[in-house]
Amino acid sequence: MAKTRERDALYEIAGRFVDAALRRDDSLFTPGTPVWSLETLQDLHDKFIGRPDESSDRFEVKLRRQLADAPPRTLQLMGEVLYVHLLLPIAFKGETKRRLLETVLGWSPQPVRIPAELAAALDQGLVRVGTAYNSYRPFQLHFLIELALAWKKLPEAQREQALADPWLFKEIAWRVPFQKAQGQREGLLHLVFPDVFEDIVLRKAKEQITHRFTHLVSEPTEDVDRALAQIRRKLAETLGPDFSFYDQEIAPKWQIESDKWGEFIGWARRFHELGDFDEQERTYKLEVAAALREVREALERTSRETLESKLLAALGQEAEEMRREDWDSLRAQVRQVAAEKKG
Repeated sequence: MAKTRERDALYEIAGRFVDAALRRDDSLFTPGTPVWSLETLQDLHDKFIGRPDESSDRFEVKLRRQLADAPPRTLQLMGEVLYVHLLLPIAFKGETKRRLLETVLGWSPQPVRIPAELAAALDQGLVRVGTAYNSYRPFQLHFLIELALAWKKLPEAQREQALADPWLFKEIAWRVPFQKAQGQREGLLHLVFPDVFEDIVLRKAKEQITHRFTHLVSEPTEDVDRALAQIRRKLAETLGPDFSFYDQEIAPKWQIESDKWGEFIGWARRFHELGDFDEQERTYKLEVAAALREVREALERTSRETLESKLLAALGQEAEEMRREDWDSLRAQVRQVAAEKKG
């Protein structure tokens, strides 16, 4: 199975979430209260997603402004959505998670308390997440709310069918538009179907595993999760059903960053995937290189004055950012090189 047995208590809570939020219109914190209802979800959607705060303030400061006029039940729903979000990451401290939740719940004139067993579960976590999971928290929460809202609008029979069929559930989840929330989307699959979907939220990691063990995929598929399920079944024959792809005996086989060179390549790839990488690190260097080629060609056929002018022009854009004394020193060196070449 994909889930880790030592975290059975967390999977039990995940089951409560499925029952309270997806199967019924109930509550994680106050069972019997219709918190996860279509009406309350719509109100939270309108106030949180419908009124984006793009200021540079901290997440909780912006959230309080967005929910300033929210009724108690909407505030409780926000707290429960945030709880589901915080239940997943292993790396975050439980104390930090609880403090944020208590802050949000405390905004209500009728605040509720997190049940003790749910609060204690926050000391653990189910999956390893990247920095984006925290940096893009509003987007992760947007996805959970959008999914829950779309889910509540489905016919009850279809919802029940999807809760019995992990691949139908994934299909429904994949229809929900999202931005910067891939970790939350992947994590939700494991939360709802831990016996089927791996405790891996990084898509790149899933792809690396399937690439490394592609010879164990007997039924070719473009669905990385179906491929992982086949790989797990095959590896379980020797490793046992409860192994993790992060175990020491298997992780180095697929993690290309398991050595120093691999770590360097990994960071290089991250920089390359930045949206402005070409603009900041590549384009201007190509332009300088092209200009310097002209200088090289001019070395053998151009007068000293023209040569100096071309070389300074080639470096001029970068030189504008240099201190004046550095620029004067460079100018002197250029003149010396030009004199020697022509001398």
